Amino acid sequence: MRVLGLDMSTRKTGWAVFDNDKLIAYNLIEIQGKEISERTTYMYDKIQELITSYNIDNIVCEDVPVSVHSNLDVGKHLCVLQGCLLTIAHVHKIKMNALHPTHWRSVLGINKSIYSCDTCGNSFEDVSGLDFKVCNKCGEKSKYSLHKTQINDRVLLKERAVKMANELFGLNLIYKNKTSKQNQDDIAEAILVGYSYLKEEKMI
Repeated sequence: MRVLGLDMSTRKTGWAVFDNDKLIAYNLIEIQGKEISERTTYMYDKIQELITSYNIDNIVCEDVPVSVHSNLDVGKHLCVLQGCLLTIAHVHKIKMNALHPTHWRSVLGINKSIYSCDTCGNSFEDVSGLDFKVCNKCGEKSKYSLHKTQINDRVLLKERAVKMANELFGLNLIYKNKTSKQNQDDIAEAILVGYSYLKEEKMI
């Protein structure tokens, strides 16, 4: 089965192709300085080319978390782009899956938290979602003394994504800082969106 993982925006869309459990291609679709309608049409055409070129069976993308977008226009444009994907899937008679950002990151353990005990001061970093009921140092059991604090800001998530993609697939993708034009987190996240789907479906 050929899976196309996408990390979409109307300016830069990372993409990655898996043939069963093998990552066989990845790159970035990029367009600057055009009206939203032109950018969306450009992305639509380029994604269709990928579908045809790689004989894709399934599209996997990140769902649009509309409620957390501080910029309403960005959320709206991403919804339009996701609608384009639904059209592409229908035209080519292939599957499409949209994974919530928190979900696919949880599948791969990218979401992290600090777990801490007020009684003894013990703290540790681990994947989010752990049920921290007892301190492994002092044995404290009171829920009022045991705390979880998420450490999942945008920059940290992108850094972790690049690091994980590099480690899993022997790549050298770059993430310098949140303003660097050399960042390749869009590609890393496209790879991991596809990989998380395959992992959850037990294809890897």
